[in-house]
Amino acid sequence: MYQLSFTDCSGHKGNEREWVNEIIQMINLQVIIIIIIKNQSYIENKKSSEFEEKGECEDCRIHLCLYFINCEKISTKDFQIMKVLSKHVNIIPIIVKVTKSHFRGMK
Repeated sequence: MYQLSFTDCSGHKGNEREWVNEIIQMINLQVIIIIIIKNQSYIENKKSSEFEEKGECEDCRIHLCLYFINCEKISTKDFQIMKVLSKHVNIIPIIVKVTKSHFRGMK
């Protein structure tokens, strides 16, 4: 069975460089945690001379980024941000179509 977990990283609101750096740090931290857990498990099992790699380690890495883009405001910044993030994580850009009529129906 697969388990999905989602983390919401709300938009950059003007300071995209800091926002992107925070996301990259979060991605890298998850990778480091997995490496530490697997190494610790290997060392503990090696001491007992019965090392057998098991899939017991919960994988908390971030494998995919859903990047939502407002269809009315696609900018070069969005493409630059996706290019930087794509070096660290797989990206699926999603163009969101929202019109004022959608909001009128919600009232």
